[in-house]
Amino acid sequence: MTSYLGPYSHIPSSYAIVSGAAFGAARILCAKAVENRFSLVTPVTLPTSYLIIALTIVRGIAGPFCEEYIFRKDLNNPTFSAVIKSSVGFGLIHGLLPGSMEMRITRVCLSTIGGFFYCGARIAGGDLWSSALAHSMYNLRWITELI
Repeated sequence: MTSYLGPYSHIPSSYAIVSGAAFGAARILCAKAVENRFSLVTPVTLPTSYLIIALTIVRGIAGPFCEEYIFRKDLNNPTFSAVIKSSVGFGLIHGLLPGSMEMRITRVCLSTIGGFFYCGARIAGGDLWSSALAHSMYNLRWITELI
């Protein structure tokens, strides 16, 4: 089973957890500032409890862990160009999601900025757990808007 888990096959260090949480919190604060400045806030409607569970699992846990594995698994000895490629690639992939052209461009820009935060978490924390935690925190921020 360990071979399938790869970089997630060990218990994360406390430093990786703290780094991931710090970068996740910074990413949320940055996104909130940008959303408020450019009026990008969209109203949140309360979905059913099954939908909340599904969104939490897919969007908040599985998605970030898979994306971090794809985009940041090779940042063991990061170079400037590797960080740029990882972050821009992350942003471009998020631009493929449906929506108006304006929304797609906004999503590419914000996701690229997020990619830099997640690279920072990956480098500061020393393993993929820290960037996955930061990414999960950001993706799960919508839960607080439901309360």
